[in-house]
Amino acid sequence: MPACKRSRGVQGGSEHDLAMDDNYIKPASEQAIDHTTLNRPYTTIRYRRIVDVPNGAPFPRSILSFRDYNSWRFFAMLLFCLTLYGFAYSVFDPLLNPGRYKDAVATQIDNRGLLKRGWDWLYETMWQNSPKNEKIAVGVEKKIYWARISAFIMALAAWLFVWICFDWKNAQRLIYGMFLLFFGIGYMLLPLDAVPDAIPILGLVDDLLVAVFGVGLGLASIFSELRKNKESNHIKEIIKEHPSTGLRLLLKEHGLTVEEPEDNNMA
Repeated sequence: MPACKRSRGVQGGSEHDLAMDDNYIKPASEQAIDHTTLNRPYTTIRYRRIVDVPNGAPFPRSILSFRDYNSWRFFAMLLFCLTLYGFAYSVFDPLLNPGRYKDAVATQIDNRGLLKRGWDWLYETMWQNSPKNEKIAVGVEKKIYWARISAFIMALAAWLFVWICFDWKNAQRLIYGMFLLFFGIGYMLLPLDAVPDAIPILGLVDDLLVAVFGVGLGLASIFSELRKNKESNHIKEIIKEHPSTGLRLLLKEHGLTVEEPEDNNMA
């Protein structure tokens, strides 16, 4: 058998020769095949080398590659910086200016409308009455809590937007799981429910369903994609040492395989 000829050099990336010895056997694509005997579709592949395509720095290290910035990446980073500043402001401002929040809550209580006053009167008469100072303290805690939660959600959404702009190839695989996860967590944290929590048993059913299907499916989707990424990296490591084995594993993920011709004789 004639020795395998080297193919032309490939610029960039590492190269792995698949057949370079004197015992080279022609692949099925180079041998005479009676196509009338084939009972299923086939694809002929000719290959000599597997090349690693350089993708640049991985996310989030790619944020520091300012030469690769475009308008979308610049806008995403600017938006994230603004939302991060808003979250820091929501955390430290109540500690530095507690009186301002108390005045805001007291003004809100004094300026209640007719419906709000009627609801508060009914709640205090039928359930529990509290002094005004206690109402102000509870109102301040709620105001600070929701200000921090909303600022955190906005900063997190901005970070996901940064991830999409810098690493769309990997981010698009996790968007569905992220959406389900944050929808489930947000639904459980927000006070608005499809079924009010005041209703015994039924008030907790909707939260339980969202927790099981929303958060559960979201986490399952995310872990599934992380597992696929880990397997992909493992296959890349195998390709460096055993290109043929790595290629078979890569094709197996897509339901394909490499079949050797029956008349291949190594003798």
